[in-house]
Amino acid sequence: MGQEIGQSQFRDEDLRIFKLKLKEETELLEKWFENDSFQYEKPMCGVELEAWIVDGEGKPSASNEELLSKINDPKFVTEISKFNFEINSDPHDIDDKFLANLEQELHGLWTKGQDSAEALGKNIAAVGTLPTISENELTLANMTSSQRYLALNDQVMSLRDERPIELWISGREDEIKMNRPDIMTEAAATSLQVHLLVDPKKSVRFYNACQIISAPMVALTANSPYLFKKGLWDETRLAVFEKSVELDCFTARDGTKITRVTYGADYLKDSLFELFQENLDKFPVLLPVLHKDDTNWLSHLRLHNGNVWRWNRPIIGLDDKARPHLRIEHRVNSAGPSIIDIVSNVALFLGLTHYYANLEMAPEKMLSFQDTRLNFYHCSKTGLETEVKWTDGKYWNVRELLLEKLIPQAKLGLESLGIGASAIKTYLEDVIQKRAESGQNGAAWQRSYIQKHGRDFEKMLLQYVENQKKGSPVHSWKI
Repeated sequence: MGQEIGQSQFRDEDLRIFKLKLKEETELLEKWFENDSFQYEKPMCGVELEAWIVDGEGKPSASNEELLSKINDPKFVTEISKFNFEINSDPHDIDDKFLANLEQELHGLWTKGQDSAEALGKNIAAVGTLPTISENELTLANMTSSQRYLALNDQVMSLRDERPIELWISGREDEIKMNRPDIMTEAAATSLQVHLLVDPKKSVRFYNACQIISAPMVALTANSPYLFKKGLWDETRLAVFEKSVELDCFTARDGTKITRVTYGADYLKDSLFELFQENLDKFPVLLPVLHKDDTNWLSHLRLHNGNVWRWNRPIIGLDDKARPHLRIEHRVNSAGPSIIDIVSNVALFLGLTHYYANLEMAPEKMLSFQDTRLNFYHCSKTGLETEVKWTDGKYWNVRELLLEKLIPQAKLGLESLGIGASAIKTYLEDVIQKRAESGQNGAAWQRSYIQKHGRDFEKMLLQYVENQKKGSPVHSWKI
């Protein structure tokens, strides 16, 4: 949820000054776009992986501070609840060794985290929603000690005039309908976030490509079918996050209500700057923390952008000399199931974005934004069973689309990045293709396990953790 802040209470004057600084920095950013001021030499990629801490019975353990103290590694950071933490990878050059290097790094970090957890009598689990969490555990008492999280909760609830959060999700088997007094249900949603450094000249094409491929990505990577022991969407995490900090911000041209966590209002037209202008004009400030930094650091703009949770989010990065670069943060993938699954998901994402961003005819001209958005939410609900409309104007079962079109296209995209046949076989053919062929992603495995063994979610989670420790891809997991 971002870096720590030094306060949790704000004055009206803080908000007034923050808005002025935000406007000033947005105007400066517009000039950077006009003057092509962004640094870019070659594509790079890094990830953030969120995870859970569980005890020996498969129940959540509110012990992230104890675990992170034991790990003692700056790549491990807290998340909003004491049940969660996050691992940050290094940024890597995208070349033939990229996927193997990322897998090696993540495997080492995950092993370090697991070994430290076991020393405390715990386990760690990468899963989109923890099936054993209860609604009574997601309370402010289990919020990580942080001014930022406390302020975020207070500001969201204040902007809602203290109206409770309405968590209403109608799923494939069950339904959740409850009111929540705070934003802590956000902690129930953990993800894999992929950061892609992009060429500023192609950033619009890349962003729109990310939007289009998000539907099949979420279908293939779905791993959160249960919340509070109820069978909901295949990727319930998306609905949970959108509901947990729900603030109506504006209405899109097609009448869609755009909230704080959003798929977006439309494709980009001319510049990634359009989203930062939208941030300024349409999204209320949540954390008016004032900074004394030089305007060139865009401290207020970057803080504000970090509190607008688009499923594909633009990022302004700065090096130690305040030289800017552009990234796209792809946030739709669920955490887990295994490290090789995670790296394979990154491979598919990279291959597809580079393929579609470089097509002669932009795919956003062949598929309406409304259809893209429908695809995204339908895939979130029914995963690999979903029918989607694609750029050829036809309707496809998403598994058939992956096998007949998208995986071959992703191979071409990876080849264009200099990734060789061996890596493509390891991550696309041996993992992604077999997952699509079998239909067994994390969500499908969890549903099948419960259907066969009964509604013992603790037993299911313990088996999930054991499978995760073995490191085998989810399509090979036994039921």
